[in-house]
Amino acid sequence: MYGRRTAIIMLTLLMLIICTACNADSFFDRDDNGNKASEKMADYDKIYGLKENEGFVVLDMQEAADRAKKIDGRWFLSVNTVNQLNDKFYWNQKEEQLIVTTAESVDYYWPDAAKFTSNGAETPLERSEITIQNGVLYVSTDLIKKYTAVTFEAYEEPNRIVLWTDKDGVTTYSAIKKDTCVRTGASLSESILKKAAEGDKLYATGEEESGFIPVVTFDGFCGYVSSEDVKDGGTSSFASGFTPSEYTHNLRDGGYFTSVWHNVAYEAEGSLLASELDGSEGVDVVMPTWYRVIDIDGSISSLANHSYVDKAHELGLEVWGLVDDFAAGVPGIDVLSNTAARNNLSDSLVASAVEYGIDGINVDFEYITQESSPHYIQFLRELYLKMKPHGLKLSVDNYVPNSGNAYYNLKAQAEVADYIMLMTYDEHYSPETGVGSVASLNFVEDGVVSALASVPAERLVMGIPFFTRLWQTDSNAQVSMQVLTMKTEMDTVAQYGLEPKWIETNAQYYVSYVNKEGISCEMWLEEEESVTEKRRVCDNYGLAGTASWCLGYETDGIWDILK
Repeated sequence: MYGRRTAIIMLTLLMLIICTACNADSFFDRDDNGNKASEKMADYDKIYGLKENEGFVVLDMQEAADRAKKIDGRWFLSVNTVNQLNDKFYWNQKEEQLIVTTAESVDYYWPDAAKFTSNGAETPLERSEITIQNGVLYVSTDLIKKYTAVTFEAYEEPNRIVLWTDKDGVTTYSAIKKDTCVRTGASLSESILKKAAEGDKLYATGEEESGFIPVVTFDGFCGYVSSEDVKDGGTSSFASGFTPSEYTHNLRDGGYFTSVWHNVAYEAEGSLLASELDGSEGVDVVMPTWYRVIDIDGSISSLANHSYVDKAHELGLEVWGLVDDFAAGVPGIDVLSNTAARNNLSDSLVASAVEYGIDGINVDFEYITQESSPHYIQFLRELYLKMKPHGLKLSVDNYVPNSGNAYYNLKAQAEVADYIMLMTYDEHYSPETGVGSVASLNFVEDGVVSALASVPAERLVMGIPFFTRLWQTDSNAQVSMQVLTMKTEMDTVAQYGLEPKWIETNAQYYVSYVNKEGISCEMWLEEEESVTEKRRVCDNYGLAGTASWCLGYETDGIWDILK
């Protein structure tokens, strides 16, 4: 009797163990409130809302804003998505042409046209590679892969495109259950996007939080997985095997160089240049303000002449002719967004450079807007290709980078420009910006550090101001300002018998006084000691050299510091 009872008890315990084991997942898979984990599969129609022949796009672990389109059995991506992959796809909506610029060619494509041109030569295509739907340009994945380092996979149910650019060190997890649930949210109560198989790779898109890790599956579902359901999978790399054409840069021999802008308002002869350069031993490059864009057709005015160039070369200087966008009533957007005008401008600059035997072009476009920025970058890419066969150097002037001018796109500029000239001055330039220094040391160094995030040190040139600003505040607290050269600021100091005070944080001398009219005046001086401190920044970061504004403003001794 006792043995029978024991057998029954043992059988009952065995059944309990079996039941517990069979229901272990359901027992433990509960949220903090004790609610059982959801087994509901996600409703893809509600989540993605895909229309017929549409697919969602996952680019480098993030779902893109725009949908892909399936057209005649091929997938096409919106130009907005394409630009996230490769910003060299330049869509001029007004002219309905797609221009793709590489280090070797400028290629044109047109919507629904089975042809393209490369450096002017036309080639037929089996079918069009771009099309417009509902006012949006779509580019075939075949064309994208022709110019871009990207891997591409398409999946169905639901339709989706998964894209990876070349990258290393992607944090990876490995599923440890046969049905590892990737959910729509960071909770067990959320519905399931996909059940990953044991061993499947999941790519982390963020940090673990509250026991869940944001991930994307190899086939493009972006969701959340419980940290208990995965193990560390190390890192993964993605390589398309694509080899892009490489931009080459025409750098000066000898490394560090000293350059200076020369502000000329008429056709300056070589004799004037020689006079201005008297005592300026050590200058390597002079940049005369020769060219100006004067109409929306891209025409330029020119002060270039052989006498100036011959004298500069006789003195051992290179000449980089400056072109600016300062003409009133000539909107940059109208010039740069027009292909014919853009070509007219670049062709004219190169033709003049060749005619007068100059060594480079210095682009000083200071009125670029957010709207005109893509057209500006396209202009620089096209100018690079036209200058390259002639051995001309391309330099581009830029403000100190900040959030307000990020659209100047230093990284894209640096790809094509031989040198980026950083105008590390005009920290304070009007009453609206406040009274203060033109170029305090912190402003200069911070600007250099910011620019180095996008520009290699050996191609970054640091600006040096040969001027300051005299700030005047009247009895009504109205502030006015005038620019003084180094020479005139020193004359002012002497005239009023001032004793400049060194401001350590600025690395500049400061003076304040009341002038003869009873107006309060202030100046942060630019002179040999302040320039010495700025030159140290250039040396400390291994920059290509200095560029100063402008020739004739300096005092004796400055060139000994800069050369």
